[in-house]
Amino acid sequence: MIIKENGFDIVGPAWSFSATPAREFYVGAGLDEWDHERGDSAVLQDMAELDRAINLRVGGAWKLANGTISADLAQDVAAHEGAQAKLRYTHHPDTPLNLRPYAELQWLSADLTDYYVGVDAAEAKADRPAYQADDSLALKVGVKMEKPLSRRLTLVGSVSANSYGSAIADSPIIDSSTVWGGYAGAAYRW
Repeated sequence: MIIKENGFDIVGPAWSFSATPAREFYVGAGLDEWDHERGDSAVLQDMAELDRAINLRVGGAWKLANGTISADLAQDVAAHEGAQAKLRYTHHPDTPLNLRPYAELQWLSADLTDYYVGVDAAEAKADRPAYQADDSLALKVGVKMEKPLSRRLTLVGSVSANSYGSAIADSPIIDSSTVWGGYAGAAYRW
């Protein structure tokens, strides 16, 4: 669970059904990473409310000499019934701050993209034409940091940039094709 500015982000439970020191496969459930809250934007307030997506997930991770490759496929069962797939490489250099740069390629189905960035005919206005989004690709790059302070307390942080394909970027409710993000905090292990 991660505490965010507007509440909690629950990654969700997962069950490893096959794990070795070199690889792991899992199934799980979790909430969609997309922002379903439109109330914090004056431009979007008159659009239909979005439900929170709940994804059933299956994936795996493989350890390499200097990193990890992971793949994840998720299917929503509550809101948009769309799917998404992710392929990520995380590099594990030996640094004092435990820096972990990563790159992730995402595929997002048309049902998912249209749910979040599409504009129905009933929502169209002079400055917001109707728009139906198609499936899209996205590229995410970033770096995570962990600095243990004690056996239980660790400083954590991350910066990232997510660049979306034209099916998302061309939507009249999207200002930029690149979204920057980051966080800083502390993790405590019981």
